[in-house]
Amino acid sequence: MRPRWPENLRGLVRLLHELAHHAGRGPLAPAQLPAWLGVHEPTPVREALAAAPQDDALRPRPGRDELLAVLARHGWNINATAQHYDRDRKQINRWIAMYALVAPEP
Repeated sequence: MRPRWPENLRGLVRLLHELAHHAGRGPLAPAQLPAWLGVHEPTPVREALAAAPQDDALRPRPGRDELLAVLARHGWNINATAQHYDRDRKQINRWIAMYALVAPEP
């Protein structure tokens, strides 16, 4: 998924010099990048990204209280909680660690 970089370190310096002339004029659009970068050429990765549905917005993580409620509702079953949020079990474990949650004693 990494873009092709056709140049070496000199190419990077060249790019920085070209972009420095644009400094202070706001964000760059892909069409404003130098043609020698090849970003305007279609690639399989760009075509796949363009064809992908755009409704895959980042899903917000639940708050601490919401996560606790869902965990309690599912009896602290990580798999069930992951299915509830449509996430991987590892993500649920990351949230538990982030919020420093401790499962209640049985």
